[in-house]
Amino acid sequence: MKAFIDKVEKPQEKLEDFRMETEQTRVRVEQERGNNKISKENYSKDMSGYGESINLYRDLKKQDRGGSR
Repeated sequence: MKAFIDKVEKPQEKLEDFRMETEQTRVRVEQERGNNKISKENYSKDMSGYGESINLYRDLKKQDRGGSR
């Protein structure tokens, strides 16, 4: 969770880096699951983490748009 807080306090470019890292992690997890390298339980846990991360990104993006007007 601290990583999320650190990302929040950084400029817009870092927010986009966070989004890209999140998407890359999602792709990696999906590939590993497709190749049976991770269990169904770990896949579910990782995808849940992805969902939380992408929701955080969206919330921060909305705040940025609202605050810059």
